Amino acid sequence: ACTWISPRGSFADVYLGICRTTRGLVAIKMSGRELYRKNAKAKQGTNYNEEMNALMMAKGHPNIVRCLDMVETENYIYIVVQYAGGGDLFDYFSKNMPLSESRAKYIIFQILHGIKASTWTVCPVG
Repeated sequence: ACTWISPRGSFADVYLGICRTTRGLVAIKMSGRELYRKNAKAKQGTNYNEEMNALMMAKGHPNIVRCLDMVETENYIYIVVQYAGGGDLFDYFSKNMPLSESRAKYIIFQILHGIKASTWTVCPVG
């Protein structure tokens, strides 16, 4: 059984689980397939194919959670990622404000580095 760890959002619910192989904690993002279909059709919200592609391109990046698995059923899509128990960036800012200039620069650098890694495309040469 998994433990619900995230407030219910308009996009997905997040559950805390345990990896059967490593016995480590994982986060399981569960979303209804219908919502993904609507978002893709309307070209708004999150598209799970784009999310998975971004996670796979950033594989191994230290600033982006690692995607461990994705499971699709008739009604739901489950994305299993490494568990980041420290909370999100908003939580960090809430607890650590004000930030020094050097700390703010370091955080912005990490964010930009993660964005670059998740959007990098390789174009064929010649």
